[in-house]
Amino acid sequence: GHGSVRGDSHLELPCDARPLEAIVAHDLQPFVALAPDLAAVMTAHVVYPEACTLPASFSIYWIETVLRRQLGFDGAVVSDDLEMAGALVMGDVLARAEQALAAGCDLLPVCNDPAAVVRLLDQLRW
Repeated sequence: GHGSVRGDSHLELPCDARPLEAIVAHDLQPFVALAPDLAAVMTAHVVYPEACTLPASFSIYWIETVLRRQLGFDGAVVSDDLEMAGALVMGDVLARAEQALAAGCDLLPVCNDPAAVVRLLDQLRW
């Protein structure tokens, strides 16, 4: 989630530079409490540089290490919309989709660009 970040990932790539211990002690707690009971979780296009330099939606650390292994989450991981400004740092839509899948996302919304959806259907090999 966005936790304590003020930026809007629809418009920019938010960054939370707090120490990892602060993020775990505060922002991660709802996920700790809810992870065993959830069928799906949506990731966020937010960078937490104390843990990983990639936005969480594209981060093996956040998805596989924290969410899956540490919290034991076994439901679907949904990336936030791959067309949002916070995702653009990862390259074109194909590169974004490939990185999100490699990081552990199961579902990849592409909400406002039908041509990008067609491109992914034609070119994505996973």
